[in-house]
Amino acid sequence: MNVVATTRQLARAAMVLAAAAVVVLVHTPTAVADPQATEQQIDKTFNQLEKVGEEYKKNAIELRDSERRASKLGQQLKPLERKVDTMYEAVGRMSASVYEGGDLAAINSMMTSGSPSSLLNQVSTLDLLARRQHHQVAAYEKARNELGGKKKRLERIVTADRRKAKDLGAQKKKIQGQMDRLQQQHAKEVSDDTGGYVPPYVPGRAGKAVSFAYQQIGKPYVWDAAGPDSYDCSGLTMAAWATVGVPMEHYTGSQFAAFPKVPRDQLQPGDLVFWNNLAHEGMYIGDGRVIHAPQPGENVKISTMTQLDYIGPYDGAVRPS
Repeated sequence: MNVVATTRQLARAAMVLAAAAVVVLVHTPTAVADPQATEQQIDKTFNQLEKVGEEYKKNAIELRDSERRASKLGQQLKPLERKVDTMYEAVGRMSASVYEGGDLAAINSMMTSGSPSSLLNQVSTLDLLARRQHHQVAAYEKARNELGGKKKRLERIVTADRRKAKDLGAQKKKIQGQMDRLQQQHAKEVSDDTGGYVPPYVPGRAGKAVSFAYQQIGKPYVWDAAGPDSYDCSGLTMAAWATVGVPMEHYTGSQFAAFPKVPRDQLQPGDLVFWNNLAHEGMYIGDGRVIHAPQPGENVKISTMTQLDYIGPYDGAVRPS
């Protein structure tokens, strides 16, 4: 028996086993797409975005109001400041006149009037005028200072609101970026299963209604059917919105009359769109596309708004709520 060869074989076998063990240890299983988990993340992120968005709008209103009030106070301050400056100049001129005239003016007045009491009366009158002027200046100064104090406080609020607007804007942008990435991830996860167009996931009741309608794609059109295995056009929309607790009649005319009208250029996913004198309807899902149950012999599918325009005149849209 060749001991050296046997030893080499054993060593080689040990190395192979060790390498295999390393492969087992470091192997990471491929992540499995989970559209439902992604939808939950989108819902959570959207709730954050809504809160920040509402706070952003509230702050914008407060900022606009503070800036308006600060501007108004600034306009009120201007005439007061001019008035105080003018009165200070008048008091200054009066003081300079009295100072420059001094005793010589008093003696001259006595000699001219021939009466000390007349001089006293004149001095008293000047003193009264000076005091009255002083009180007026003080009153204007007080009003100016009060308005100036209010303006400074408002300016501090404006500065804080602008800083808050900047911070909220940054938060909003960051969360919106997360939403966009999650939407792309969700579209990829679902399209991996379907191989077709995937409507963007929309949080809330409208999004759930769209998601339900999307899951019915491929099921046959059957007149007066409302699921679960087949649908007509109004049966599909009725069933989709019923999943989120919005009841409606199984009739296009009733559905069109039951909810607020929406202009075509303001359509949102979940809105119901109608054509051909209310003979046909579908559910808008975004990107100019509609999920609908077309006609006998066809299945629930996605069509563009332009394609549906060919079946008859566009009647309008409503938003279930």
